[in-house]
Amino acid sequence: MLLLASLPAAAQEEPWDFAKLMAQLAQVQTSRARYSEVRRVAVLQKPLHLSGTLLYARPARLEKHQTLPFEEVMSVDGDWLTVEREGKTRREGTRRRWTLALTPREVEVAGVVKSIVIAGSGSRIVRIEILEPGGDGSVMTIHQEST
Repeated sequence: MLLLASLPAAAQEEPWDFAKLMAQLAQVQTSRARYSEVRRVAVLQKPLHLSGTLLYARPARLEKHQTLPFEEVMSVDGDWLTVEREGKTRREGTRRRWTLALTPREVEVAGVVKSIVIAGSGSRIVRIEILEPGGDGSVMTIHQEST
């Protein structure tokens, strides 16, 4: 008994588990922080260094304000994803019908792929369209198997 009483208070705390973590996170009303990110891309000779700020506002708003090496704002508000870059704003659909349009920023990649458009419903991808710089491309339609 005397041994337990002499342990530091931190060692006597209750075990930390997923439920306690979720309960603490649920109490957060807003949170703002700076971030730095190192992104490695196979076609680039050196890593890309990104930085900016992150914002969370309860109940369902997340924002990533990237300032370096280029400006971009990506935000999720409920079911909506919005991307703002180079004066253009794109809003990515609803849960039942969404699209994600990807365009390369790096010259090496842009020489091979002009754009990729992924469309889906919920967590299911239903179509992938790839367009090459010369006008060639492909469209894959994904059909759900019947069970």
